[in-house]
Formats: sequence, C-alpha cells, structure tokens
Amino acid sequence: MRFGGINGHNIIEPSVNAWSPRIGFAWAPRNKWSFRGSYGVFQSPRGTELYAHDNFPATLGLGFTPHGFIGDGTNIAFPLQTGPPPGSVVFPTVATLTPDQFNFDRVGYYAPKLPLTYFQQFLLSVQRELPGRQLLDVSYVHTKGTHLNFATDMNQVPQSQLANPANSGDFSPLRPVPWFRSILAHDFTGWSNYDALQLRIAKQTSHGI
Repeated sequence: MRFGGINGHNIIEPSVNAWSPRIGFAWAPRNKWSFRGSYGVFQSPRGTELYAHDNFPATLGLGFTPHGFIGDGTNIAFPLQTGPPPGSVVFPTVATLTPDQFNFDRVGYYAPKLPLTYFQQFLLSVQRELPGRQLLDVSYVHTKGTHLNFATDMNQVPQSQLANPANSGDFSPLRPVPWFRSILAHDFTGWSNYDALQLRIAKQTSHGI
C-alpha cells in the first residue's frame, strides 16, 4: 500500500509470516479408551469483515479520500466493471496535500510494518465408552490470539493536565501533537486468552431412542 509522502516513508508493509501449521493425533491404547489432540494456527488477514473496525478498507490504499479512510471500513472501493461512483474520487491538489487541512481534526495512524493477526488453538480430549452404549468425553480447549488490533488515541492529553484550572478547558495545546485533535493509532498489541473444560455425554440409539 503506497501513499503520497517522503520517499521511503510512504509504504505500509503487511507481514508475510503466514506459517500456519496444523497437527493432530488419535490414540486408543486400550479397549474403550481414546485420546485425541490437535493444534493449529489460524490467521485473520486484513481486508476481511473481521477488520471492519480498524479503518483498513480498500479505499485506504487507493487514496480516494484525503483523510485516508471513510465510513466503517465495510465498503469495497468499487467494482472494476463499473468504476468509481461519481464524486468518490478526490484527485490530489495542493489543498488536499497540504497538512493544514487536518488541523484540529482526527487522523489515523498505522505502523510502517504491520504484524499478522493469528490465533493458536489447542485441544486435548479423553474419551471413555460407558455401559449402555454411552460415551463420556472430557476435553481441554485453549485459544490464544496474538497481534489483535488495539486502537487507542496516541494524542491524549496527559492525565496530570486534565485537572489543571489554568487551561480553561482548552486542551489542544496540551496534546503531544497539538495541531491534531486525536490520532487513532492501530498498534496491534492486543491479545486474547481462552481456556475451557468441556464435558460431553453421548448415547447411541437403542430401542428406537
């Protein structure tokens, strides 16, 4: 994805570390016993509906809006057979390329290199056949998400200045970058962790039930 700007600083480079191993096993050491396990890595590529909230739509790369993003990110840029809709393309001019147009406005920020969001899933289960054609299944499930999008305002006023009566409610000069109202940064430092114990009892059909 290329944007107008200084050479060497106008490229967003997504991660290419798309290693996604999957492995599983099933083992029956004794009659009526079974052990199963599996592990896999699952990715969430950007541009999917999952990332509708991170302002990373197709229009961002095409530069159709001066602010770099529109709407909620769920709309495609345009179908190739019809072309862009009227009024949707903002051609670069001196005015649209001047940083002054962003004064006291919200802007978005992405790091030059974006990590790949992925999830690791692990399962270990023990099954035992019970009398009466019943099956008992005890499983442990673990899921871990890495590099989840964590959007935050990187231009917030320092907490120590919020209660300062000298600012008279004008917080703009106190921001780290005072000519922006807020900078919505997507740093992909979020993570998730899920653990569960799952119990299941299943009975095969007998006597019509």
